[in-house]
Amino acid sequence: MKRVVLPNASRWGFATAVVVILAFLSLSWGLGVRTGRPLAERTDLFFQSDAGGLVTDAETDFSSRGRGVHPILYFVWTKPLYHAGQGLDPIIPAEVTATVGSRLLVAVWAGTGMGVLAAGLIRRGVPGSAILAVAPLYLLGCGQSMACMPDHFGISQGILAASFGVYLAPGRFGRKLAGLAFLTLLAGGITVTNAIFPASLCGLLAISQYRSRIRWQWIVAASTIGVAMIAMGMGVLFLVEDLFERFVMRVEGYLTWRLTEDPLEALKFTFRGLVDAVVAPTPAITRDNLDRVQMLTYQPVGQPYSAWPYDLWQSVGAVAWLILLAVGTANALKSKDFRIPSAVLVAWVLWNAIFHNLWGDEYFLYTPHYSWALVAFVLLGWQRISAKWIWPFTAVTAAAAAFTLWEYSRLIASIES
Repeated sequence: MKRVVLPNASRWGFATAVVVILAFLSLSWGLGVRTGRPLAERTDLFFQSDAGGLVTDAETDFSSRGRGVHPILYFVWTKPLYHAGQGLDPIIPAEVTATVGSRLLVAVWAGTGMGVLAAGLIRRGVPGSAILAVAPLYLLGCGQSMACMPDHFGISQGILAASFGVYLAPGRFGRKLAGLAFLTLLAGGITVTNAIFPASLCGLLAISQYRSRIRWQWIVAASTIGVAMIAMGMGVLFLVEDLFERFVMRVEGYLTWRLTEDPLEALKFTFRGLVDAVVAPTPAITRDNLDRVQMLTYQPVGQPYSAWPYDLWQSVGAVAWLILLAVGTANALKSKDFRIPSAVLVAWVLWNAIFHNLWGDEYFLYTPHYSWALVAFVLLGWQRISAKWIWPFTAVTAAAAAFTLWEYSRLIASIES
């Protein structure tokens, strides 16, 4: 039986990866990430994204942007693309290589991660018809506009989704644990705080494997390894020149304490995060940045943050999405097969809400970290329901999301003109 299921899962994973890669490349091009356009040349234009800055880094071999919070970003992105640009420069201008290469890099990481997740879902028994019915929520979700940008968010999303796919799929304990350990290092290397998710999956996998056989010596050993890894990380922070200062500056510079100082406002942001990840409203254009140039934002300085800023069509889509999310989450948590994996996703979404109501820039900026998990809720909860009941909701939701994506493109074009 396994010989039949595994190739099928592999084909689904490969097809998913290809579709996501093509969708990300199309979306980033449609939003205006093109050589010579502002979105590919400067930061902060699109909800405080560093897209233009990272493209320029890849062209000039600038190495300091990610130090402290994105430790390996320079080595997996900037340096390879810089050398590729230098090598191709007689044929292709370096700025073109940097722009197109950055878009492709993000798309491949995100697509690969979602492919691993799709394969894991198929191997766990989720029908392909359910994946097809839910796919538009991911592919056209407004959060993917941020994930497809030449920034670290799409890469992180791919690693996080792959981690859940590895955890979810049946397989040998040793191989799964090794895979999750590797993904933990990758996740932390791209964005230090995201290592929490695959590291937690490692712990859950070990607990489910051994349960009552876990001895106190193993707990001590695991704790010792954990402390040693933290100590190594701290050592790197202190020993590498100016790394600690940059880390502290990054932390202190974006503390908001919204959760502790205004819990009701934090609740409003959390609710909007759940909705905007798939169906977002039309943003404002302001100059609320250091260079005082035009940018898209959902948080104009001096204006109240509305809990429901959606127009009529967006409201219909948002309501359809909330129904899908609520029913899917409830069913997934009640499911005997998916209760624990669903609880893991709940914890991850909750962690993001807590963390980014204490620290962070624009709240929408971080939606790629959990938007994939919200779509997974729907999939796990609705996967035993006929797809004919899912499609009407996903069609309305995806249409509303596509309208907002078009609004993004229109507003960005108005800034560029």
